Amino acid sequence: MPRQSNCSRLIALGCVALMFGLLPARVFADSTARPVTLLESARGAVIRQAGAMKERRAAQAPASPTTDLRSGSFFKTRAGVAALLIVGAGVAYAVYSASNDRIKSSGR
Repeated sequence: MPRQSNCSRLIALGCVALMFGLLPARVFADSTARPVTLLESARGAVIRQAGAMKERRAAQAPASPTTDLRSGSFFKTRAGVAALLIVGAGVAYAVYSASNDRIKSSGR
């Protein structure tokens, strides 16, 4: 049997190590563990993201005063008054446009 050189042994050892490195980790994992489904994976990602968002929100100081939209006095705030004005202007324009329509047809 011919004797192998030191270099060829290292190459063979490197090839074996590379083969084991390329095998998926699933091969070495416990075979009794249930595989993770797509739904479970998505649920885990959502939980991780929600936790990160809570941490970021707790770290941030409120930069500007916010309007509490859940209270019963929304139309007393600036945003509520602006919403009422915009809706009122739209209704007024629709009434004006309908009464001053240039097209007079019998189907109307």
